[in-house]
Amino acid sequence: GQIPDLSCMKLSNETVKQTRLLCNGELYMQTVSRFKDSAACARMLLSVFGELAEDAAVLHGDLSRRQTVLDERAKNPCLSLRDLAVKGNDLIAIGIEPKRLSELMQKLLYEVIEHPELNQRELLLSIAQKASKNETQ
Repeated sequence: GQIPDLSCMKLSNETVKQTRLLCNGELYMQTVSRFKDSAACARMLLSVFGELAEDAAVLHGDLSRRQTVLDERAKNPCLSLRDLAVKGNDLIAIGIEPKRLSELMQKLLYEVIEHPELNQRELLLSIAQKASKNETQ
């Protein structure tokens, strides 16, 4: 759908930002199309849309996904880089180049959103090492 022009309304910047996010049907469809597993999809919606994930599902006519989003939110999943069991310094300590940290941390987050059981320090360090070796070969 078209994102409305909200400039004529007396809304806070945060309200405008949230409204644009909610109305972004393309972003919603890209997010839900990334995962076959409905729980993983719900976690990605929570990661992308945050507090607005349930509203986004309703707005885009995805009512069954709304309940899955509510169920997943109740589990308090890892949804952001700060929730990961590893930090950038952990990756540097195992020899990852600082210039690769951002990309690798995003990959780890994506893996954990898809498979929450992977959010364990040693598992993530192993995944990071394997990813780093594969990219340097």
